[in-house]
Amino acid sequence: MIETVAPGPASTVDSHDLDGNLATPPDRDRVADLVRVGSLGVVIVWHSTLSLFHRNSEGVLTMPNPVGSYRGLWMLTWVLQVMPLFFIVSGSVNAEAWNRHHQRGGGLTAFVRRRVGRFTAPLAMLVALCAVAELTGRALNGQPFITRHLVILVPLWTLGLLMAYAPATAMLDRAWRRFGTTTTVWLGSIVVLSDLVRFRAGSDLAAVAQTVSTIGVWLVAYQLGWVYRAAVAQGAEATRGTGRVLASVGFVGLVVTTNIDVYPRPMVATTTDSMSNLLPTTVPVMMLALLQCGLLLVFRPRLAAWLDRDQMRGRLDALGGYALPAYLLHMIVVVAMVLALEATGLGLSDVPTVAWWITRPLWLAAVVALMIPMIRASGRLLESDTRVD
Repeated sequence: MIETVAPGPASTVDSHDLDGNLATPPDRDRVADLVRVGSLGVVIVWHSTLSLFHRNSEGVLTMPNPVGSYRGLWMLTWVLQVMPLFFIVSGSVNAEAWNRHHQRGGGLTAFVRRRVGRFTAPLAMLVALCAVAELTGRALNGQPFITRHLVILVPLWTLGLLMAYAPATAMLDRAWRRFGTTTTVWLGSIVVLSDLVRFRAGSDLAAVAQTVSTIGVWLVAYQLGWVYRAAVAQGAEATRGTGRVLASVGFVGLVVTTNIDVYPRPMVATTTDSMSNLLPTTVPVMMLALLQCGLLLVFRPRLAAWLDRDQMRGRLDALGGYALPAYLLHMIVVVAMVLALEATGLGLSDVPTVAWWITRPLWLAAVVALMIPMIRASGRLLESDTRVD
């Protein structure tokens, strides 16, 4: 059983260095940093290389994936759908940040302002680039640009949920201190009940249930950050033990829920399934969150030892400041490449041909090459505003 862990003493190291830049606390959870950077990286690679960009009958750019085109490829989504991991470590980091902030005498308003403020710079850059694209599109062909290329805004759902969950951090922390893992059970029960209502109720009530389920699933993943912190605080052996339990429950739940002819097996939307587990988000994704949290705990001691080197810490710190800007801005680069491809007259396809698969490495290399100068151009402003303290 996981014991409820009180926050540790506030760090004696100030959160800023002598130059006014955000410094990394010595007791920072490097594993959480690695998972955060890695999960966003996986999403960027997935969007960039495994999306079949093409225009629908109305001329709107869409980005389905080839998962439904191949038998058994859905198993890949159980590995590469890593957004639950991102929310888990985000919850853990925000819980730690709230405890530090609260022990210094800070209030919820200041905490939320600081957490939400981390997104200001990359969000402002995204808005500015979208404005330029919209004005350019209207000037060149007299047509709106953003409404025909809404895929640019796909990363915003993650940002929106994190901003919405920031004010709930203090409440979740109080609930954890009082009820422990019962909090997780309660939130999970709400998700299950919402899905039951969704499948049995009329259209109006089902729409409400879908919204509750979607918010609830990602809130469960966010709250698992407290479970993660509590397990880690009890030592390596307890961390692994808790991880095995969570991974077993999550895996069994994932297998059961995706084999009852209600939920599809892929953890992403496909063109061959009548519904998606992702949006609206369903119980299987919650089970995936439990599985991923468990596996993270099982392998955490080994990852922590690997990261406990000056060279690795330096590289991780350098990457950490740019992960969120890269995630928010990568679709602009991808769409620009799609437009360039259309301009050559080669056209787009909604079928994963052999040629399409062969060009995936080249496509990814081009995306990375174009993203690097964009992220570097954002400079220290983006790095300081998006580093998690």
